[in-house]
Amino acid sequence: MAAIDKMQQELPDKTLALAFRPLDLNSLESTKKFASEFLAENDKLHFLVLNAGIAIVPKGVTKDGYERQFQINYLGHFLLSLSLLPALLGTPSARVVFLSSEGHKLGKLDLSNIQGQRQYKPFNFYCHSKLYQILATMKLSRQLPDSELSISCVHPGQVTTDLQRDFTGFWKGYTAMAKAVGAMRDPAQGAATSLFACLSPALQGQKGIYLDSCKVKQSAANARNEESQDKLWNYSLSLLRAYLSDEVTSIAKIDWAVVEAQSRKQDQPRSKEDDGADNVKKGDEDGATGKSGDEMREGTAVGSTEGVEDSGAVQTGSVAESLEAVPEPCPVAGDGEKKTHTEGEPLSNEAEPEQKGEHSG
Repeated sequence: MAAIDKMQQELPDKTLALAFRPLDLNSLESTKKFASEFLAENDKLHFLVLNAGIAIVPKGVTKDGYERQFQINYLGHFLLSLSLLPALLGTPSARVVFLSSEGHKLGKLDLSNIQGQRQYKPFNFYCHSKLYQILATMKLSRQLPDSELSISCVHPGQVTTDLQRDFTGFWKGYTAMAKAVGAMRDPAQGAATSLFACLSPALQGQKGIYLDSCKVKQSAANARNEESQDKLWNYSLSLLRAYLSDEVTSIAKIDWAVVEAQSRKQDQPRSKEDDGADNVKKGDEDGATGKSGDEMREGTAVGSTEGVEDSGAVQTGSVAESLEAVPEPCPVAGDGEKKTHTEGEPLSNEAEPEQKGEHSG
């Protein structure tokens, strides 16, 4: 509520059509309830920005028994995006935006350790969750090729939000240093690429794209691997069957036979070779942990709320009503310079050199 009040104070001459709805991503039931209540009152949804999250937290489980970064950063958003498809597909020019991170390049998909069954490293599992968001973006795009729905994933950059409020050890020092040298973006800059994804005419109808600093970039090869996309899709659906309606099953073209077949295969005993496999990257800081926190980005369509742990609130509005909120050109600070993209410029889809050290705020 505080964020809505602040926005209204900043625009005293306008009446903002904003509403607050609690959404606890720590609970699949809460996520489903949110979607059901929204659909009961709305048959249209112009944009959905999935940006609530936590980072580098100690190992723990959600109310549903899943690893926290897996569910809060990815699975809850996946359920929400699927559940709201009826409204999204019923709205011309609607858009879905997942917030990922350059950290996805360090992520891996290992279903045998996806819940930390064998080992857990906070930073690695954060990166894994950000990879999952891109895999979901790509797979959902493949499932809905003929729809008008735009589906993208963005890297907001290192943003000064409350996400880092409980960092300790290495990550507390790293964040302090990044702030000191001006390597972090303020919330407005952090929201710029999300707004660009929602409102740029150049992106209308585009699917499966990854954006950084208001430009189309190429995600890591493992994020573009269709076999990995399919595996995560089926695994995730196996956890969500009780929460998905027949309508969503039909819209998203879910094949429960395929989902069940993968689940049976996954339940088979592991071989000695599998038991010795370790797909988790080394070199992270074991002491770099923090408590769960909310990622808050003002000006986006979906954000977390102050004072509600691991939760999000949806703010909806028509694209036309929000056009004036788009920075023109798009102001994004990074690597010591201002990077801009002016509406009307062609978007490049060429691979760019990898950014170092940037993870979503």
